[in-house]
Amino acid sequence: MAAALAEKLKLRALDLLHILYTSMLMDKIKLLVTCDNGILKMRKVIEKFTELKVVHP
Repeated sequence: MAAALAEKLKLRALDLLHILYTSMLMDKIKLLVTCDNGILKMRKVIEKFTELKVVHP
């Protein structure tokens, strides 16, 4: 999953780690709140591939 997301998202390593870690906790976490512009720009792709909802506070 990490390699597939890395190719699709083109995010910095730390941003990608946040997405992957959060998606691994999907049974407890459904929402990712961030001010990171890179993550917010890719929110549609992130939501499609991880089922996380990405929002700005």
